[in-house]
Amino acid sequence: MHTPKSSRAEFHRRRLTGIGGSDVGAIVGVDPYRNALDVYLEKTGEVEPDEAPTPVQERGRFLEPVIRQLYKLRSGRRLQPARFRRHPEHKWMIGHPDSLVMARDDVKEVTDERGVFEAKTMMRGVFKKVVDRGLPEHNQLQGIHYGTLCKHRWVTFAVLQPDSWQFVTPTVVIEPAIQQQVVEVCEHFWYNHVVPQQPPKPRDPEWTIDLPEVEGEVEPRTDPSWRAIIEKLQDMKALKQEADELYEEARQALRDECGHLGQFEGAGARVYFKERERQGAIDPKRLLGAGLLDPLRVQAWLMQLLQTWMGEDQAVALIQADVRAGELRADLEAFRKNPSRYKDLRVYHISDQEPTHG
Repeated sequence: MHTPKSSRAEFHRRRLTGIGGSDVGAIVGVDPYRNALDVYLEKTGEVEPDEAPTPVQERGRFLEPVIRQLYKLRSGRRLQPARFRRHPEHKWMIGHPDSLVMARDDVKEVTDERGVFEAKTMMRGVFKKVVDRGLPEHNQLQGIHYGTLCKHRWVTFAVLQPDSWQFVTPTVVIEPAIQQQVVEVCEHFWYNHVVPQQPPKPRDPEWTIDLPEVEGEVEPRTDPSWRAIIEKLQDMKALKQEADELYEEARQALRDECGHLGQFEGAGARVYFKERERQGAIDPKRLLGAGLLDPLRVQAWLMQLLQTWMGEDQAVALIQADVRAGELRADLEAFRKNPSRYKDLRVYHISDQEPTHG
């Protein structure tokens, strides 16, 4: 939900007083954007929380009411507004879930009971991973946190992909053993790091795996401007991936629209949809089996041999003549695989207006 600036400021102030749902993945070490040290610096006030939302976050807030409506229409379940909460026993546990799902009249399954509702918008690449593999770990941990906080046994995530208008509702049924582990990890973090102000060792987020080796010291950066730029970079990376996917979808739609091979022109574009031949690649097995010799080593050996028969000058002249004639070169074309044919689409934008023909 889009909230006024004053409400956002109050929300950030409350976040400093405990561990929220979006903090858990960072503390455990599975959040792709933050780690435990980031959470520590925020809670101890060593860095100012960035209250300005990124474009992706702002889009999600504006679409939250739409996602609620979609969920109610497609599931038939009723939603109730949620409020900021603090756990009565674990005082460090705080959170503000998006909504609560009301219980069904006839309760037969766990998910028929009262539950927690979380609305999410995701870019195409991330959304596809959710469809193929399920929710990311940091989202699952957020759900477990809210379920524990609200004392409910399940959490549903209503996930919307705005561009394609795809909508899924993966559900997390909370297992008591995992729930207890999450509570213990977060409680340890709060009382062993935040309260005594003992910073934890940073754990690299997933997107920084396979870093190159560092020469010299690594300079830590915790200033808000640095974080804002890194978050923007991640958002733009996701947008680029999404744009690439949309571009390929548009190309496929154009192939389908062509219907048959040929040349087409319209709307300021000329389209060539033709079958072309792709040159076969060199077959490494055939090349290796042929036992080809190194031409430079062959030349050196021949030079040494011919010098003993006809002298150095004549040997050099003979070798150079053979090289120029190509006699010492292997014909790699004989080792190519058979060529393949493929349908090639090429688009040339020739005008911003519909072309005219005389």
